Amino acid sequence: MITGAAGGLGSELSILCASAACNTVMLDANIKGLESVYDTIIENGLTEPVLHPLDLASATPEQFDQLTEAVKTEFGGLDGLIHCAARFDGLRPLDQISPPEWLHQMQVNVNAGWLLSVSCLPLLRESEAGALYFILEDMDRMSGAFWNAYGVSKHALEALTRQFAAELSSSGIQGVGD
Repeated sequence: MITGAAGGLGSELSILCASAACNTVMLDANIKGLESVYDTIIENGLTEPVLHPLDLASATPEQFDQLTEAVKTEFGGLDGLIHCAARFDGLRPLDQISPPEWLHQMQVNVNAGWLLSVSCLPLLRESEAGALYFILEDMDRMSGAFWNAYGVSKHALEALTRQFAAELSSSGIQGVGD
């Protein structure tokens, strides 16, 4: 399962997974983008992915649980979750970002990753190849001025990743903290 699957890195990872004959669930709010990546995969004769349009900014815990249940029903389990989704609206001072935009970026960049991961952990624990990955940034670069909600959210995501790594170190789930 790949979040942000219509974006640059997410789309490339989706194509790579399909070329490795993996059952791939592609999540993104951008339906046209998902369809474009899907078309590329099909045109190249790769394993057909499952598209799951989902807006991480407004998704509820129940929607994440429904998605996890659908993956379990469709595929019998889940081997990996890769978080590529991110919201970035450019560099600007903290006092020039609106409260709704701040909350939107924090929801997409941190909260949704936690919600989906927690929902998927039982399936990842059951898998012999369970893996959980978060795409991070160069944290030194994100510490400078004008990174606003994006910079703060990426630091929060790094902290979340470290906590997952510590808590899952003996679970057999790969990736977290690697």
